[in-house]
Amino acid sequence: MVIKSNVSAGNCDAFLKYFNNNVEELAFEMKKFLGTEEVYFNPKESDDVMEKNSITTNLCNNLLPGLNELLSKYDIKFLLEDYQPFIEEYDFEFKKIKKSFKGLNNEKVPFEVCGFSKVYRNDDYKEGFKYNNVILMPEAVFYVRVGERVFLDDRLKRRIPASIERGINNNLIYLSHFDSSLGNYSLLEYSALAVHALSYIDFKDKYVLDLGSADGVLSLVASRNGADKIICVDIESEAAGRLEKNLSVNNMNPSDFHFLNMDIRRRELLDLLPADKIEIVLADLGPEYDGTDLAAVILTDYLPNAKVFVGGGYSFRFIKGNNLNYNYPEIIELLEKRGFNNHKKIIEEITRADYESFKEYLALIKETESGCNHSEEPPQRMAFISEKL
Repeated sequence: MVIKSNVSAGNCDAFLKYFNNNVEELAFEMKKFLGTEEVYFNPKESDDVMEKNSITTNLCNNLLPGLNELLSKYDIKFLLEDYQPFIEEYDFEFKKIKKSFKGLNNEKVPFEVCGFSKVYRNDDYKEGFKYNNVILMPEAVFYVRVGERVFLDDRLKRRIPASIERGINNNLIYLSHFDSSLGNYSLLEYSALAVHALSYIDFKDKYVLDLGSADGVLSLVASRNGADKIICVDIESEAAGRLEKNLSVNNMNPSDFHFLNMDIRRRELLDLLPADKIEIVLADLGPEYDGTDLAAVILTDYLPNAKVFVGGGYSFRFIKGNNLNYNYPEIIELLEKRGFNNHKKIIEEITRADYESFKEYLALIKETESGCNHSEEPPQRMAFISEKL
């Protein structure tokens, strides 16, 4: 069994006590690094561009065997966007959010986030965002706790006493300037669920494949949990630099990691992997990235010793349309066809405040997105572990 029945308790009490007693001072320290103006890029979709570029000819000719059929089945297209620059003016206010997940054994898993939310200076702009009770994750995150695991901005490293740092040991991971999926307010909860899923897996001396690795946050956790070698794959070339910085601030051995700048849908990836050695596949991708999660499942056809597949980025309820027309049940069906029949889920707990938040959010988007088919209940985010027995 690679999936463990329970998670051993970590030793993070002293750290949490120190952090909570000093959180305002630490937040003040972090606020020094935040600006008040920033250039953003506003996606402006172009129908004629999307029409002509469903899948580029080059990629279409080099897809993993069987992936093209699945892309057609789920009507997934590769979309291109035009970007228009504009400037937002804002200040920041400190925000701390406490929530929880439901673990594999229905245990309550603490989930905490500290960061800063934008307070817009422009009254006309603020009028366009009439959020009063909508719960939004902070845009500038510097601390995340998931169960016994703590992630902290590396710029606070010098503020943590050595005795406190030694006490929490492997349960503390620094992220370089928190440039991470755990620092992205729209991805944070999905990534946190995937992070906790890893705490149930026996990584000792195993080869791991992290697909869509981004800054490598899942790879860092796998390494701390005893993985022998981790192959990180991401289509974005800058992900290599982000991973390198995270390895440095955590004093991890770079030789334990190997980064591939590659689209995971391309068949050339098969020639670059130590296929016979990989036992665990991580895919915190979800259904929003043009069939990459489907490709992750198909890749297991070529990994004869892969016994565990971790999927993230899913929810039980979702917005139909916008190519989000497949979700958890379909990905599980694909895995079961490949012998992954033992499934476990880590689920976001939905509170009354979440329902009230979503109710207000739904009223707002119905004013601006007529025709979209939204669930009447908030999406319940989740990650899952599938195992070959």
